[in-house]
Amino acid sequence: MSAAQEFFLKQITEAEPNAFDPDKALLGQEEYNWLKDKVFTAEDQKEAFEYVLRKYSILRKGGRGDGYEVVIDENTTALDVRDKSYRGPTLFVPAERSRPLTGDRFLPLLAHEIEGHARQSMIGKVLFGLGGDMLALDDEQLYEGYGLRLEKNIKRELFGNDNFIPRVYYPFAVKMAERGHSFYEIFSDQVMKRISVEKRTLREFDHAFIKALDEDILENAMKDAWTITYRVMRGHTDTSNPEAYAMAKDLGYMRGWIIDKNLLKMGWGISMNWEKLHAEDYNFLLGLIFLKNTYQKV
Repeated sequence: MSAAQEFFLKQITEAEPNAFDPDKALLGQEEYNWLKDKVFTAEDQKEAFEYVLRKYSILRKGGRGDGYEVVIDENTTALDVRDKSYRGPTLFVPAERSRPLTGDRFLPLLAHEIEGHARQSMIGKVLFGLGGDMLALDDEQLYEGYGLRLEKNIKRELFGNDNFIPRVYYPFAVKMAERGHSFYEIFSDQVMKRISVEKRTLREFDHAFIKALDEDILENAMKDAWTITYRVMRGHTDTSNPEAYAMAKDLGYMRGWIIDKNLLKMGWGISMNWEKLHAEDYNFLLGLIFLKNTYQKV
């Protein structure tokens, strides 16, 4: 492991990505525990997205016109907001996920996709008569950076979690693919990195260590590693990767996060919101309303 990788992994392993601080959180411990255990199915996610889009009056139920339609799609591997698609502006929800999506992970993603993408595009159309990729500067990296900032905000407000970690695994996978490593090699490396984070250790793993792991830890690490490796290796017909090629689109998350963070330090940063409503305020209310409505049904 290089010095850069070791330093980077050290930052990851010292953070607590799923931490909950009851003294800082808007939610109580019981509500947070419920969110952690509540699995949001594709249908649950669709209902939640439509709820928020309807609140903003930008929900479209089929047909053409303004607003976003929410569609459950069997070919989608991750939540995907597309300003232009064969269905028009659409938010695609994966019919299945490699790893179940729990409420504590879903609410920040909801903010990312609606506030960071769908709503920004619609505001751009209203204010300037255009949206989508016309306003998505720098290959949408600013949009992704803003979306990650929104994830950080909602985790801080709802969960009291200030240790937000952006998508740190993609750069390692892309680098390996561009150096000619195979699907299996990238997948194995991703599994080991995720176990390092989970176990808070940078040690080398032997067979005995892996065998002694909790089955859930290993299974989740393998599921997440598979998704990232699959996304980085999109376009390949030979998984041995003889052409040393990587689909590097997902590097936009990390690059966007860095750009947004540096812009904010200079007093800049993307934030196209109506004057009377800020993303942080809305997510604060959304967390209360949606959680209360859903929580009482159980």
